[in-house]
Parts: sequence; structure tokens; C-alpha cells
Amino acid sequence: FTHITVKNIVQELAGEGLVEIKPNPNDKRSKLISLSAHGKELLKSLQPIWKKFAEVMEDLLTTGHPDIANILSRIDKELISKSLFERMQEETVRKLKVVDYKPSLKGVFNAMVEPWLLEVLGGELEEDDRYTVHNPESAYLKAGGFVFYAKLEDRIVGCVALKRLDDERFEFAKLYVNPNYRSQGIATRLIERCISRCKENDASELWLQTPMSMPKAHKLYYQLGFQDGDAPKSMLVLNRTEKIMYMSL
Repeated sequence: FTHITVKNIVQELAGEGLVEIKPNPNDKRSKLISLSAHGKELLKSLQPIWKKFAEVMEDLLTTGHPDIANILSRIDKELISKSLFERMQEETVRKLKVVDYKPSLKGVFNAMVEPWLLEVLGGELEEDDRYTVHNPESAYLKAGGFVFYAKLEDRIVGCVALKRLDDERFEFAKLYVNPNYRSQGIATRLIERCISRCKENDASELWLQTPMSMPKAHKLYYQLGFQDGDAPKSMLVLNRTEKIMYMSL
């Protein structure tokens, strides 16, 4: 329980005359709390009820399975080692597919990326953005790059473009995940697909450029092994770019 919750409970008990609150002579910041005479009397009458309740619950829980207490204990230990949220995240990643670009998904790329970029850039796209979000085939695929989509069951929930810079280098860009599906490992899967595709094409480096207004993304990039660097000559550095990173493959 939080400090506020405990404080509220104690105040309610005091209001019912069940506890007494006195200053702590050794610490002015704290109080001494003890059962009142009325509280002690009520405790005596409640203890048999609690005992009976515990017996009934034990009987009820063991009716379906004689080892239910140990089962619940094991569940508790499992949740301590890995939270329910982490398990749900793993389930999402397990169901997720990363698929390559196809013509029917051209409009999906634009529909996801353009509104997000307009929000990030304050309502105005750079010239390169206007071209790439509307022409992913010529901007990326025809130049030797790729576009990947994150597909969860029958929904496209994210995307990323992998731009070829030269024979040895790629840059990933336009990394986007639907806000309803963030913090579930989807961005990581998309970046991992970029990394694996770079390795398949014998690339030596994977680059990215980003503004400083995305600290969560920067933290993820560092965790995946990216480091700060200076842009290679083959990279078109955008006006909004404040940070450039790369990974040696």
C-alpha cells in the first residue's frame, strides 16, 4: 500500500474509535498507532470469524484440485520472475509478423507515416519527406532498399523503411508504430528485420538520423547496439536531424 492509502485507512479506523494515534516521542515525523479498548474487543470477536473464513476458503480452493495452494504459490513465483505485462508483450511479439512491401500496402505506408511526421514536425514536411511518404517504391525499393510492415493478425500496426546509402551502408527511416501497440516490442522487431536484411546483403553499417525530441527511441537504439557517429557522405541529412547513430554489422 502507498503512504496515502495507509494514512487514509488509519484515519478511518480512528474515526470509528478502533485505534488510538499518539505522537512518537522519538520521532516528530511519525505517529504511534495502537488498538483502542474498543478495537481490542472487536478483534477478539473477529478472530474466530477470520479463522472460519480461512478454513472455508481452503476447503473451497482444494475442492477442484488438492494442490491449489502450491499451484497459486508457483504462479506467484512465476509472476515475480516475469511480470504479466512482460508475458503479454512476449505474446504480442510471438503473434507478430514482419512482412515485406507489396503494392497493396503503398497507401498504408502513407496513411501511417505522414500524419505522424506532420505531428512531429509541427505541421510541415520537408521536401524529402513529401516524396518518400507518397512514393515508397521509387524512394526505397528501386534504389535497392526495402520497406517492412509489422502485421499483428490481420492489422498493420507499424512500418519502417530501409534505405540503401551505398554498396556498404543502409539507413533505416520512417520507423512508426501505432500508439495503441507501442511498448510491446514491435519497434524492436522492425529494427531487427532491418539489421538481418542488411547482413543478408553484406552491408557493413546501418545508420539512422533523429531529432533530440525522441529520448525513448534513443534509449532503444543504444540498447540494440547503435552508437553516435558522423554522417557518411552518402547520407542525405535532413534539416530536423540533431543526432546521427550507426551500428557496425
